[in-house]
Amino acid sequence: MTPPGYGVTQEISDTLNDLSCRFSTFDESQFPCTQDGTGNFAFVDTNTTRQFCVLISNAIAFKTGDTTVTARLRDSGGNAGPAATMIVRVVH
Repeated sequence: MTPPGYGVTQEISDTLNDLSCRFSTFDESQFPCTQDGTGNFAFVDTNTTRQFCVLISNAIAFKTGDTTVTARLRDSGGNAGPAATMIVRVVH
């Protein structure tokens, strides 16, 4: 999969900033926002201790079809970690 590209435009910056402000952080002692293969709420990886979750509302809904979502987090020292990518498939 090719890495995503982000042009340096105000529209892209505004969009990324808007989306990033919508996330909430959950740690292992709180209710997870993801489900396992059986539909139970659980962290995706049993080694995970923190989740960053966002409720996708009509205002930021994905279009029908496949959307590639890529995220990269920074540690407390400001160092960027590896990018993680997933595909969100919306079928209407």
